[in-house]
Amino acid sequence: MRCVYVFVAVIFLSLPGAAYQEDVTLPLGEELEYGNRSIEYTSLEALGYSLTVENERGVIDKRYSGEDFYEVLGEDIQVGEAVFKPQAIDREDRELEARVEAPREWIGSSELNVTAPEYIVKKQDEAFTVPLEVSNEGGVPEDYRLQAETPEDISASFSFQGYNVTRISTQPRETESLEAEIEIEEETETGHKSINFSIRDRSSSEKTFAFTVTGSGDEERELSMRLEQSYMEKEAGTDISTEFRVRNIGDGRVEDVEPEISTPENWNHSLNPEDAENISEDEFQDFELSITVPSTASSGDYFVDAGLENTEEFDAETLRVNVSSQNDGLGFFGIFLALIAVLLVGGVYRVFGRR
Repeated sequence: MRCVYVFVAVIFLSLPGAAYQEDVTLPLGEELEYGNRSIEYTSLEALGYSLTVENERGVIDKRYSGEDFYEVLGEDIQVGEAVFKPQAIDREDRELEARVEAPREWIGSSELNVTAPEYIVKKQDEAFTVPLEVSNEGGVPEDYRLQAETPEDISASFSFQGYNVTRISTQPRETESLEAEIEIEEETETGHKSINFSIRDRSSSEKTFAFTVTGSGDEERELSMRLEQSYMEKEAGTDISTEFRVRNIGDGRVEDVEPEISTPENWNHSLNPEDAENISEDEFQDFELSITVPSTASSGDYFVDAGLENTEEFDAETLRVNVSSQNDGLGFFGIFLALIAVLLVGGVYRVFGRR
């Protein structure tokens, strides 16, 4: 028998005109309509909070005010075919929280969606838009109040069909598209941020939108570089390994730090790492520079310049490499061997020439 009862209950809730439930937040001074009845939440100076039920002609059926208002909290109030149960008062926002049972076609239901991509990165002192969709899933028209809870130094407003709006009206089974216009102030702290968007009428919905704020792209990239060595003596055909450190000496994080190495012709080099995604304020990144001196390099001084791409007013650091050719020693040795050979030939000539 128990299974039969559950089955019957499900059928009852799905039938047209059956009782459905919704939780509502009723702002002070506003009313809700259910069929040919309405219930209004007001505050009268002499009577305090008040709930009034009226028919379609505006005639008062019931009124609960003063002590009666508080006594009816948690009780059922019949509003035509609907049952209105006030539950609690949000004194900060002056709203009445209630639960309603009514036919499906009288119930409100809403869905708010953020259609922007995830992992958005924006800079300080930048403005951008966030696309939103508001769907009325209920059986009654709704006039949603649009709200956005933003972090400090970030503001939000709403735009619908090119106009700034604070509300948006929807019919049952209707979806409207709008945009939230976000402005990031120049002094906004960098890091991960979130905005809580919400729509509220007889039903409500909310969504959280997350993004990241980085330093302004207009700031000068203030970086310094220090080479581990500025002078080396190497033989041709050998490898050089050294390090240099790039430090952020500015007031904000610097992104896309790419060292630029300039070497003599036919000299090969590599960097580890090749670049740095970002360097925060007062932080640094070490780079290992490997260079191969060609075996064909002649003796003399060569210069390797280390700089940074996309960085203004930055003086490149220079590594001086003094190269000694592998052929230098063989040249002196060859002259020495040639001299020995001449002496030997001269000695042999003297010996055999006399004979």
